[in-house]
Order: sequence, then structure tokens, then C-alpha cells
Amino acid sequence: MHPLPVFLLVTALAVSSASGQQNKPPRFLPGGDMLRISVPEDATVGTSIYTLKGEDPDGGEVHYSISGQTFEVNRNTGVVTLVRPLDREKQDLIEVIISITDTAPRGNEPNTVSLRREITVIDRNDNAPQFENKPYSLSIPENTRTGNVVYEKIIIMDADSGGNGEVTVTCDPIKSTPRGACNTFGIKVVETTRYPGTNQARTYTCQLVLNEPLDFERRSSYSLFLTATDNPFDQRSKLRATATVTVQVEDVQDQPPVFLNAPYSSSIAEGTAQGVSILQIRAKDGDAGHPRKIVLKIEGDYGNHFELVTEETHGGTDTVATLVTTDSPLDRENPAVLENGGIYTFNVTASEVGNFDLIGDSTSTQVMIVVTDVDDHLPKFNKDISVIQVSEDIRKGSPLPGLNLVVSDDDFGDNAFYKIFIRSTTSSDLDNVLSLHPSSGAGRTPINIRVEDPLAFDYDEPINEDHTLEFEVLAIVTKDGQEMVAAKSQIKIELFDANDNAPAFYKPSYKLTIPENLKPGFLLEDIKATDPDSGDFGKIHYSLQGFGADRFSTDFIKGGIYLAKNCPLNGCVDYETQKSYSLTLTAKDGGGKFSTTSIQIEIEDINDNAPKFQQSEYRRTFLEGETRFNPQLFVRAVDIDGPSQGNGAVTYSISASNAPEGTFLVDPDTGELKLLKPAAAGDTLFGQYELKIKASDHGQPESLHSEASVVIRVGVPGNQQPVFKGGPVFETKVFENIEPGKSVINISAHDPDGQDSELTYKIVAGARDNFLIDEFSGIISVAPGGIAEREDFKILVAAIDDGKPYRATATATIMVHVVDINNEPPKFDEDYYEKHISERLDVGEKVLQVTATDPDLDAKLNYSLLDPEFIKDKTGVEIQSNSNKFFKINSTTGDIFLARKLDHEIAAVVTFNVLVVDENAEENIELQNATCEVTFFVEAYNNKNPVFNEPWSPSNPVFKIKLGDQRSLGTQILSLSATDPLRGGFPISKIQLLTNEDDIVSLTPDNRLLLNRDLPYDLNNKTFKATVRSEADGDSDRFSDATVIIELDDINHYTPSFTQRTYKSRIAENAKHPASVLTVNATDNDDPSSPSGHGQVRYSLTGSGSQLFTIDPITGIVSIAKGAALDRETQPILSFYAVAVDTPNGGPEQRKSTAHIEIEVLDVNDNPPKFEKSSYTAVIPENVNITWSVIKVHARDADESLSGQVEYEFADLGDAQGLLSINTTTGEIRTKSLLTGKGRQDPYTIQVRAIDLGQPSLHGDAPLYLYISDVGQNDGIPIFLRPMPNETAFAAENSTIGSPVFQVVATDPDDPNTANGMISYKLLDNEKFSKDTLAFRIDRETGLITTRQPLDRERQSEYTLIVEVQDDGSPPKKASSILRIEVTDVDDHKPVFQRSIDADEIEFRIREDAAPGVEIGTVAAVDNDLNENADIDYSIIFGNDERIFNITRTKDNKGLITLNKRVDRETKEDHLITIKCFPARTRPPAVRKEFNPQDMSEIQVKISVEDVDDNVPVFKKANLTVGVRIYVPVDTPLATIEATDDDANAPEMHYKLLKAEFDRPGLAEMSVSEDTPIFRLNERTGELHTATSMVPFADGIFTLYITAFNSEEKEGSANTTIRVFVWRDTELLKFVFAKPLAEVRRSLPQFASDLEHSLPDAAKLNIYDTQYLIKKGGSIDFSTTTSCFQLLGENSFNLTSMQKMLTFESNPMLSKVFDRYGVQSVERCSPVAQKVKATTVQIWVLAIAALVGFFGFVSMIFICASHSRYTRKIRSTLRRDDYSSNEGYAYVISHAGSVLRNPAPSIISQSFHGSEWPAEFIGTPASLLPPGVVT
Repeated sequence: MHPLPVFLLVTALAVSSASGQQNKPPRFLPGGDMLRISVPEDATVGTSIYTLKGEDPDGGEVHYSISGQTFEVNRNTGVVTLVRPLDREKQDLIEVIISITDTAPRGNEPNTVSLRREITVIDRNDNAPQFENKPYSLSIPENTRTGNVVYEKIIIMDADSGGNGEVTVTCDPIKSTPRGACNTFGIKVVETTRYPGTNQARTYTCQLVLNEPLDFERRSSYSLFLTATDNPFDQRSKLRATATVTVQVEDVQDQPPVFLNAPYSSSIAEGTAQGVSILQIRAKDGDAGHPRKIVLKIEGDYGNHFELVTEETHGGTDTVATLVTTDSPLDRENPAVLENGGIYTFNVTASEVGNFDLIGDSTSTQVMIVVTDVDDHLPKFNKDISVIQVSEDIRKGSPLPGLNLVVSDDDFGDNAFYKIFIRSTTSSDLDNVLSLHPSSGAGRTPINIRVEDPLAFDYDEPINEDHTLEFEVLAIVTKDGQEMVAAKSQIKIELFDANDNAPAFYKPSYKLTIPENLKPGFLLEDIKATDPDSGDFGKIHYSLQGFGADRFSTDFIKGGIYLAKNCPLNGCVDYETQKSYSLTLTAKDGGGKFSTTSIQIEIEDINDNAPKFQQSEYRRTFLEGETRFNPQLFVRAVDIDGPSQGNGAVTYSISASNAPEGTFLVDPDTGELKLLKPAAAGDTLFGQYELKIKASDHGQPESLHSEASVVIRVGVPGNQQPVFKGGPVFETKVFENIEPGKSVINISAHDPDGQDSELTYKIVAGARDNFLIDEFSGIISVAPGGIAEREDFKILVAAIDDGKPYRATATATIMVHVVDINNEPPKFDEDYYEKHISERLDVGEKVLQVTATDPDLDAKLNYSLLDPEFIKDKTGVEIQSNSNKFFKINSTTGDIFLARKLDHEIAAVVTFNVLVVDENAEENIELQNATCEVTFFVEAYNNKNPVFNEPWSPSNPVFKIKLGDQRSLGTQILSLSATDPLRGGFPISKIQLLTNEDDIVSLTPDNRLLLNRDLPYDLNNKTFKATVRSEADGDSDRFSDATVIIELDDINHYTPSFTQRTYKSRIAENAKHPASVLTVNATDNDDPSSPSGHGQVRYSLTGSGSQLFTIDPITGIVSIAKGAALDRETQPILSFYAVAVDTPNGGPEQRKSTAHIEIEVLDVNDNPPKFEKSSYTAVIPENVNITWSVIKVHARDADESLSGQVEYEFADLGDAQGLLSINTTTGEIRTKSLLTGKGRQDPYTIQVRAIDLGQPSLHGDAPLYLYISDVGQNDGIPIFLRPMPNETAFAAENSTIGSPVFQVVATDPDDPNTANGMISYKLLDNEKFSKDTLAFRIDRETGLITTRQPLDRERQSEYTLIVEVQDDGSPPKKASSILRIEVTDVDDHKPVFQRSIDADEIEFRIREDAAPGVEIGTVAAVDNDLNENADIDYSIIFGNDERIFNITRTKDNKGLITLNKRVDRETKEDHLITIKCFPARTRPPAVRKEFNPQDMSEIQVKISVEDVDDNVPVFKKANLTVGVRIYVPVDTPLATIEATDDDANAPEMHYKLLKAEFDRPGLAEMSVSEDTPIFRLNERTGELHTATSMVPFADGIFTLYITAFNSEEKEGSANTTIRVFVWRDTELLKFVFAKPLAEVRRSLPQFASDLEHSLPDAAKLNIYDTQYLIKKGGSIDFSTTTSCFQLLGENSFNLTSMQKMLTFESNPMLSKVFDRYGVQSVERCSPVAQKVKATTVQIWVLAIAALVGFFGFVSMIFICASHSRYTRKIRSTLRRDDYSSNEGYAYVISHAGSVLRNPAPSIISQSFHGSEWPAEFIGTPASLLPPGVVT
């Protein structure tokens, strides 16, 4: 091309540009371009919804316009107004075009810029839910299983969207019928919207679910009233719709037939003729909907006595039949009828007739026919003749032995009545010899014939030669008004001889008198008896009985009375022991007959007993100078010899004395000891008078005597305290593992004025239940539980005497040292130690101390370091350690020292383990060690900074200063200095004060720290801090800081002061730990909050008696010590001291004070009365009168007041019931009734009780052994001991014959060795209970009742027996008692659950927050046995492996299921357990097996856990990191946060952006207004969007704090953070995929996951956009896709590091990922600007441009002429849309859209303008630009 045309063209253009004027187009301003706005559909016409804003760069006016008929805009103001109503359901998105037009200069055309905008119509809840195709009705069979969906044709539609269209359906329990219909059916709503989440109307299907079983017979139809309600955000605008669902229940053949007029019973006479109608039977099918035909049939009529005649049913559903008799009549005497009480029973069965005449379900009912009797039988005897043998000595009234005669009539009632009569067939004179009982009867009657005239049975005077008697018994009935003999039975009696003469003594009684000193075996009297009988009946044997019979004897053959040959040591008889004896001599013949005679033996007294003193020693105490005994002192001795030997008279005299003559005198008659002159301690060597008093009796032929000691102490009054031997402090040692019961120490005390044996010992305090003391020996031993505490014990022991007027007490302290056994391992105070240390530490410097403790007292701990040391360098890489360790440890103290120099570069972290071993271990030696871990972080040291004076160090840059009394203004507290290490330690002059807490100090020019103000002692703050800095001279970058800590020492100025000098209180002696007694209070005016604690008061106790109490060291509450026992009788007043000290940690400054405490111990009734004797004995004859004095007992009570007053009663009279009475005040016992017949050899044992009058009262018992001598004949009546009144015996129904049932026990008051006391038993044959008597037999001698026939509880469950006991006396005495015997049930049934084989499990529900122990429900099984055999227990055998549930048996035989552990619905919602029932008396089954439906002893229970809100929200992904490009549009989605709540019915989740923090690393901080919305978080969806332009925040990082919550409670929320990196496009890379866009978008999430796993470093892939590749020139490659991305780690990665990480040549895994997803390359997201070489044309243009100035004037005229044409050309150029001539990269941006239901007010729509245009938009064709970009 020629250069000249070019030159001319360029010149013309340049001139035109310089002289022309261009009209620039207007533009919309950000926030005024209507980008992403929305309008609610209920906005009213005329409402302003938006204001358009724009500007003209030329400064001219602009005008606005908007398309469409929905909105209009004010042309000048830009206000957009709604002109037509909106309806989102018809149109949810409105497209408009907004335009802005400028005002063109004259001659120019105006410019118009238009934008297409979409306006979202926001839904409002203006449409109520609607039921489609209503009303609804359905029919379902009654056997439909629960849980099934029975109807799902209920369609509900709501035209609204979102929550406005969210519908819930409920059932109205009031309007639904019948009541409870809403419980029978459940509702389940399922959304069926085709495209959920869009703005289309929402549709739902409402399903009806059967919750409870149906029963057509109970309810055949239901009407459900349903309400559908939507769920708008504003709950006040809820809308509803209703519908009715009618449910018809279809009948199913599931009910058996039913009898309508059951039960059936009637009565007929036996022998009723054929064809007689008895009753009518009606039945019908139990299914009312489709009843079947019913057929009736008789079953169990084994005699074919009845038949059914069915009647015609004319159209009805009932079947009617008549029961009539057949030709086989009933006989009431038939055994089957008779045994059933005259009742005949059979069954009638009703059966359904189904299809093809098949028999279906059936039901049976019982028919009961009462058969009435007809008189068709005569009475008859069981025997025609009876032969019996009778002894001649049979008594009057005795039944004929062995006679078993019964008359019976098989008829019933009056038809079975007859009379019975007996008469003699030998002679009419004998008709009255026998009597017959009863005289009449009915049915079966046993006949009892008794003897009325025994004389007729005399064998020696027989009526006939063969010694027989004959009688006949007649049964007489009345027929037609006439009596007739119906039956006879003959009785033949054969007589035999008997022993009818008893031996006889010559006299009925004998009286003998003998001296008490006769020799054993001496014959006292020859007494014999005679018997006229011959043979063995005439041979007599003798025996002797009675109280004291062991001291006498008789000859078995010859008789007579002798003194016994084997007498006790004190002789056979002793006048002083017993003055007389009452004996019985018995003579018994060979036939068992016997007689007795009474022998009264009186004993003659001999003087053989010396007087006996009541005390062996008498003690008194005199005060010096006393002249008489006060009270008087009597010595008493008793002589038990009788009246003939002085009658007990005693004479007293002084036989020996150490007192000066004439000091004492004893009265010879009374025994009173008198003091004749003042007592003086100096009279005797030890200040104690000692005398011997002799007592002499007045017996013959010579007097006897005895002596007693009298000890009188001079000087000390009252009862003397015991004195501990070797005490009062004792020490001993025991090993801590001593066995229980082992003796520890034996202590003893001496009583100065009493006997040591009367001392008792008790532990008062200090044993803490670890030791016991023997009350009498004083031996202290280890308690049964062993020693529970390993510490020394200080035990307080009291020794108590038995003195008067009160008991004296002494105390001793026993120090028990528990010797430690080394058996416990040591333990470190911390399991892990860590410390930061400087690498500049010197070798040998202490860096740390590890300490371990060992409970053992003699532990010797040895510390050592374990190999290896674990070392990491400063990069965190672990390096190999060597044997040259950095640290060493002191084996004794645990101090760790530096062993060699540290280097942060090599060893930044050093970790090792420390071992401690107890070298003195005695037990478990291999286990007595412990380890801990120690970690040191080595810090690098900068040795260039200044160094302060010591004790400051780089590793511990602190000065600590403690101030005592010197606290005034100006006090110097520290002198500072510093040196410069780079200047050879040259001093540094510049030290400054950086911080100064409370302006506490000031720094002087010479670097001294002074107090800046006075510091009083009562300051609350005791610690102050200041910071100083030393700065290198001339180099401000080198400095060191020091912290000065000032601590104020507290001075102890004041002593604690008690509020009272003496504290007094009273407490009952039975008070126990931790009862409080009183509270002491002391104050200290020092500051209690000071670290030294000078103002803190602590309390303790000291002094005698303080061991019984404990004091709270802080509150001062005094309470009874643990294990302490108060005893008023020992110590009525307790006195000790309270000590108050300050400074609890002790020290020389500690101060203390004391206060006196006096506690009065109040009496409590804690001592029971104690009898003077441990037992009492008394002897009386049985013939004494009433009120005879038997004995007097006496008891004492150590308590005072009413608690010490004693009354008496009988605790147990035993066999002496009703015989005695006792005086409640004096204790005297007298006879209450005559004792005749009560005499016996064994004593009566009676428990006498003494009761005090305290509250509550206490008592003591003592036995009284009462001997009642027998002086009469058979005067005692046998007494039953068993059975007791109303006692019942029990016999098992399966008992074999001969099984023992009951042991009858009776006693006779007479001597059991005589006939009068020998008893025998028998069962009486009573008319009423004769049948019962036949079932049992009784042993005559033992009284054992056994069975004689099998027992059947179902046949007879109870028997009544009359038991008679009779002695063998003459005449015999008898007694009778009634015994009831119940036949007990035998366990022959197993418990079962009443269920079908295919029955569903039982369901219970429980809340998941239920506490353990809550009751869940009960199950019940049945057992057909009775009483304890029917007791059922339950066990869970399956499904309860974690023992979550427990089952226990209730009183009503049910199994109560309770919760044993907490349940968690989120872990398991339903628990299915198997429960087994079993007899309660057996062991629970140990088997674990699954449910067996065939086993009826098992049942399944389903326990559903109801959800409660017990789970907090949890983020699916927490602490996200995302990136955002700086040029993204406003409202760009960044991430979606999602949190879940495991609760089943958890409320909707809401999200909230709490705050946002911004940081721009390495750059100056940027201030962001708090009112500037940067991000927007949708509170329901969790979508995070940008809310403003990201350009100002380039290269920064946002940290967003977000919470998720579904509850108002703080606990119901979760927090997370999101880090948002703001990137420039130049910092991003992009993937180039050889796949289309849609395919890449689908695979991007998995691609990102696979890529992250293939990278060597932990990094997260953030992809920002995905689009088609746009080639140079603007063409789109639809087969290739690009995605810009950024890799993020703990921090961001730069481009170089990202490119290096994504180099797949060295990463095979990454290469596979790229191949799998089609990654072609990784490139920069924004292209790099390239250097462009100038072309020849361009060089020519530049050259010509340089010459323009020269040719400007020449070209002016040409330019002006061409101006108009050029203007038109440039305007047309600006209107073109084709920019394809520009070369470079262009992108199609694909942004994910979002529809907001309720946009936040802070959202501001905006577009890009000016320099904010993204680089990727430059050069992009307008058709490919995203919406909202101004073209």
C-alpha cells in the first residue's frame, strides 16, 4: 500500500477527533437497575415497589420507561408503581424491560439504554388447602391388621408454595364419631408434588392407617372429621379446610355362636316319663353382619336321658330347640348323680353351618338338671349280725368296742327318714342296759351304742353260763301313716374277765420326822400295800415320786421308805435348804392297776451352819476429824439354822483392828460399828483403818462363827475413782492388716473403795468402729470389719465402778499406732508434664520437678528416666535419639536437670517417660511402680536483646516483690539495671515504664521503682503488675521487657476473739453423730481474703472430754464425734475448751484464743432395770390358799426420775397361766387361784419382767423356777398344747396312706410317772363328722394323726376331727379339742399367657428421657392352681442383653416391667423383648433363646421409645473454607450450610450469621462499617450469598461465625465458622475438561473428592464457575469445559505451589484422576498479557502522528468540512453489538440461581460499573454475557 493515502486518512481522522463533540450514552446506577428484585403478591395497586436510578455522563437529564401492563414508572423520578393486582399462582415471574434515555445536544439524537429484568412475585398465604373429590367413604374388613394403610385416596392441594403450601392434617376427636375414632385410625400425610421445591402448587396424599383392631360386633362404622391446615411463616394467617371420611366395617366370620338365654338349669323328679319338655334353648351366630345357620347338639348325656327338638325359625336368625326327656329315665340314686349332690350335668353345643354344609365355629354351654328324690327305697343295715367282746370292767357311757353298725336309706330328704330302736332278745329286763344314739336318722347313719348299766356285765355273776348278751336293732319307717319294721340287725356280746381290783395301802397317808444328819440308806418306815387279785394281777411293784424324791428311795418288790444311797455332797436332807418333803408312794399290780399313799417327811434342825456376812468386806471413807459414821455403818450376818438352834440370832464382836484401842465399838446385837473418837489419818500407817468383825451364832451343842473385813479410809469423801494400773496413758502397735478379733492390749484398773471384779470397761471415743473392748476383762480387740483406716487411733476408755451414791468413772487413753505395711503402689501427681524452656539454659540447671506420692508411710521412692527420648526438630520431624540424653533426674527428689546444651534447631521438642519405684515394697513388689510423660518445648533464644539484672532471665522475665509493713508513698521497691550484650555488657541507660496497674509505682531517672501511693492493709487487691522495657541505645529494634509483680504480704495484727467466754448447752445422752450441740463463734479483724489467711478463723477442741465431740473448723458447729457414746450415769457434766486460731497454714504469726465449753448430759432411759439375782427359785405345796405369798423379787434402774422407777409384771407365765399375780410396785408374787392338781416334779418356768417408766420404757427379765409339790390324787385335768384354739392342720391331696398330718400334744398336771399323769389319745366318732373321722387314724400313745385313705381336694377340701385325751387315773379325767384339716393343693398346672399362637406382641411406649426405675407396663399370666401354687414370677429371656429393662413380680401376680438404664431413641427406637413366666417358688430360667410362639409361657413385648428433644444440631460439614472471586455479582451463592438434629420430630432448623471478621494478611487493616451488609445467610435453607461487591476486600479473608438452632434454649444450638478467601482472577487456575458442560457438572463433586485424596498435602478444592470454553475470536467450543478453581489449606496456596501440586507426571494417582475425568490441562484462569510487536503500518502511523502538528493548520479546513459526516458514522458504530474484532479470551459465566421467599432487607441489587467489570467480560459478545451485565 502506498504511504501517501494512509497519511492523508490518518491526518483527517485525527483532525476530526480533535474538533468533534460526542454524546455519551446514559447508564443505570448500581442499586437502581432493578436487578433481582421481588414483590409480594398481596401488594396493593398503586404501591411504589422500586426507584430506578441512572445518570448521563454528559450531565444531562435522563428519563425512564418500563415495559408491560403490570408496572408503570414516573418518567422523571424513576419511581416504579404497581398498576395491576398480582397473583403468584397465575404468574410467579414477570419480565420487563427498563430503559433510560438521555437528553441529546442540539443536532444529536438521544441515547437509550435498555435492560431486561425478571421480577419475582413472592408468595403469600392466600389459598386455603382444598380436599379433592370429597366426600370420602370406604369399607374395610374387621380383621384388617393394625398398622396397615386402609385408604389413600384423600388428595389435598394448596396452591401456595413453600411453608404456605405445607399442609398438616389432623383428626378432630370431638366431631369424629364414635368417641375414640381418632385413636382407631391414624393419619399419615405424604407429599406428592411433582416438582417439590419449585413454585408450583403443593399436593398431598392423606393416608388412613389402622391403629387399633376393629370389631364389627362392637362398632360397624366410623366418621372421621379431618382438618387440613397450612403452615405459613406468620402463624396467625393459617388457613384450613375440612372433610369427612366415612368408614364402614365389613363383618368377617370371626365370632363363634352365642347362647341367648344361658345358663340353663331345671329340676325334674327321678323316673320322669318320656316326652316331658324341660326347658328351651336359643342360640345364634355371633357374627351379626352375615349370620350363619346354627345346629344344636347334646354332648355328655351318657345315659341318653334327653333329646333336643328343634323348632322352625320363620325368617329369624335365632335357632330354638326344646329339651325333652327320653325313654331312659333318671335315677337320683345313680352313683353319678348321687356323688354330684343330685345334679346331672351335660353340654349343649351350638355349631355354625358354613358353605357346603361344613361345620364351622362352635360354642358349648352346660345344662344343669336337679334330680328330685322319690321314696322308692327302704332302710337297710350294713350287717345282719355283729359279735363283739366286752370286758367286764366297761364303764357307763362307754361305746361298745369294735361295733361298726350303719343303717342307710338311698332316698333323699324326708324320703330317707327312719327311726332306730334297740331291745334285748334275752330278757326284757335288759332293754335298758344299752342306749342307742341317734334314735332317728336319714340317709346313712352310723349307730353308736353305749353302756348304761355296767353291772349287767359282771363276769363273776353271769346272766347265763356262756357269759353272753344278745340284742337286736330295728329300723322303723312310716308307710301310709303306719309304722313298720323295715330292717333288723342282731348284736351278740361276749364277756371276758378283767383286773378290777387295785392294790390298797393300810393308811392313805403317813407323816415322818427325821433329823437332818441321818446316814444314806437309813430305813425311815416300812410301808406296804395288798392286792386281792391272783396271778400277775396280784403282784405289786413300788415306786416313789414327788419333789425331792431323788433324796429318798423304796424297794421295788418290798416297798418301804429309805434315805437314798447316792446323796449330794451336802447330805440327803438339809433343814436349811428344805424343811419338809411331800412324797407319793405308788403300788402297781401286774394288770396296771395302782394306788398311792402320801408321805409327809419333816426335817429336824441341827446346828451345822455358821453365820454368813452379807458382804465379805465393808468400805467407808472419813473426812479428817469426823466423829461418827454418816450414814450409820451396819455389818450384817445371817444364820440360817432354825428356831431350835438359836433361831438365827447372831452376836457381833471386833476380833482384830489396827486402830488405837478405844477407837471403834461394834454393837453385839445390831452389828452397828461406831466411832468413839475423831478419825485421824495418822492413826494408821497408810491412813486407813482395817478391822475384823466376828459374828457368832447361838446354836447347840457349840457356837459357830465367821469374820468380815471393814476398811475405813480417812481423808477423801465420796465414792473414789478407779485407778488404771500402769496408766492412764497406754501405747501399743498393730499392723494395718491385723485380722479381726485379734487382741490388741489388755488394760485393767483398781477400785480403791470397791472390788476390782465389779469394774466394767467401755470405749468412750476414738475407736471409730475399728476396735471393741470386753466389758469385764478390759481386753481391746480388732472389730469384725478389721481396721478400715490406716492412721493412729487415740481411744478413750472408761472404767466404771459399782459405787454409791453414784458410780465413779476413770478414763485412760490408749494410743494405738497402726504400723504401715508397704503394699500400695506410688502415683504421680500428674500423668503428663510439659514446660517451655529456653535453649540458653545452662547445663546442670533445674528445669522441672516431678513428684509422686505413696500411701505407704515407709515408702522409699526412686526416680529414673526411661529410654528412649523422643526428639523432634523445629520442623516437627522426629530424629533418632542417642544415648547422650539431654536431661537427667535426681533419683530421690524427682528434680530434672539439664544434662547437655540444648539447640532449638536440633531439638525443639523433647519427650521422655519417668519411672518411679518404691524400693521398700513388701507386697506386690512388681506392681509398685508408676510412670508419667514429660515434654519440654525448647524455645529459640535471641541473644541480641538487652539483659536485665537478676533474677530476670529470658526464660523467666519476671521480678517478684513482696511488701510487708513498708507500704507508704515513696518506698523504693526495686532498683533496675540492664546491659547490652552486643556492646560487651555495656550498661543501658534507657529504661521506661510501659504499663502501670492502678498507677501503683513510678520510675525515677536513675531507674528505681518507687511506690506511688500508700497501700493500706485492708486493700481487696493484694497483687499489682507493671511492665518495664530496656531499649538498646541507638537501636529501638532491640529491647527486652520485664514484668514486675508486687504482692502485699498480710500482717497478722489481731487475735481471734470469742463472742462468749463460756458456752453452755445440754444434750441427751443418747445423741449420736452427727447431732450438733452448740455453735461457737470467734472473729478476727484481719483481712480474711488475704493469701496468708490472717483473718480466717479455724476451730478445734481440746481438754478432757473433747474426744467425744468434733467441731467444724470453719463454722464452729460442735457436734458429737463419730463413734462417741455419751453416758450420763458415767459423766453427767462434760467440760472442755474450744480453740480459735487464725492463719490456717500456721507459722510464727499465728494467733489463738480459747473459750470454755460446758455440756450437761441429760438423762435418757438407756439403762434397763436389772434384777438383784439372775434367777429366783420358790417352792410351795399345791394345797396353799389363794393370795399365798410365793416370793418377792427386786430390780434396780440406774436412770433417774421416771426412767429409774420400776414396775413389775409377768413376761411369760408358761404353764402357770392364771395361777399367780404380782404386785406391780413391790414385786411380791402371790397365788391367784387354787393350785389343786398343779403339783408336779418339774418346776414351772416363769419369766418375771421389771419395766421402768421412761419413754420409751426399757425392761429386764429374770426367770422364776416355781416348784409346786403334788399332795393329792388325780385332781389334774389333761390340757391340750396342740391343737391350739382354731388351729388348722394341712395335708397334701396326693399324700399316700399313712402319711403324717398332725401331732397332737397334751399334758396332765399330775405326775407323768403315775397313772394320774399318763395320757392317751383317740378320735371321737361324732354324728356330724363321722365321715371325716374315717379318713384318719391317731396313735394312742404319741398322738400322731395319719391318713387312712387317699385325699382328694376336689372331692373334699376340709375335714373336722374331734380329738379326746384321757389320763389313766381313777376316775379318769378327759378333755377334747377340735382340729380342722385342710387338703392343700398340689402344683399340677404351669403358668401360661392367654394368647393365640399368631398373636401380635404387646406394645408399650416410653419417653427416651425417662429415668431408671420408671414403670413401663405389666404383663399377666394365669395358673389354674391355688394359693402359693398359683404364684407366678417372670423373667426376660431374650432381647435384653444390655439389661436396659427389668421385670419384677407384683402382689397381684403380674409382671411389672421397669426401666433399668436410660434409653436413647437415636440409638434404638424399638426394643423387642421376650418374657417367660414360671412358678414363683422355682428358680428363674437361665436359658437365653428367641421367642417361641408355640410356648405359651412366653410372650413378646415391644417397647417403643418416644423421642424427646435431647440432641443438639450437628453440622454435616463444620468449619468450611470457601473462596470467592472479587468480581462476582452481588447475591452470588457461596455455600450451603446444613445441620441436622437426630431427634425424630425435631423442629425446623434455622441459621443465623452471628458476626463476620475480616483480615488482610500482610496489608494495612481496612475498616468496614458494621452497617455494611457483606454476606447474607438464608435462615431456613442455610444458603450463604454475597450481599455486596467483593472488590474492596481483595486478597482478604473473612471468618464468619454461624449458629444453627431449632430451639430457643442455648443448649439446642451448634456453632461453626466459615473462612471465605477473596481472590483475584489472576490468583486462580482452571481445569480444561474434554467433556461437555452438563457431564462435567454432574461429576464435579466426586472429581473434587478424588482430587483432594490424591494430593500429597491436605488441601481443599474450591471450584468457582464451570462454563464452555470460548476460543479466541469469540467462538464457543461445546465439547470442552473449563472450571476456575483455587486450592486451600491451613492458608492459601499461591499459583506456583498449586501448579507444582497438580503436576501429575510425578503423581500417578493424580494422573489417574485426570484421565478418569478427562482433564486436558491446567491453565491460568486469567490470561497473561503478552508483548505485541509493532507492525510496519503502526510505525508509519506513529511517524505520521508526529507530523500532525505541522500539518494541523493545513488540514483544518478539510476536517471541518468532514465533521458532520464523521459524527453520523461514529454514532452508528456505537450501536453495533459485534465486538468480535477484538482478540483475547472470553468466557460464558454460569452462576447458580436462587429464589428467595423472604429476602432480607439488607439485600441490595447492583450491577458492575466502571472499573469493576470483570476482566473475563471484556471482549465477550453481548449475547453470551450473563443476565444483569449492562451492555
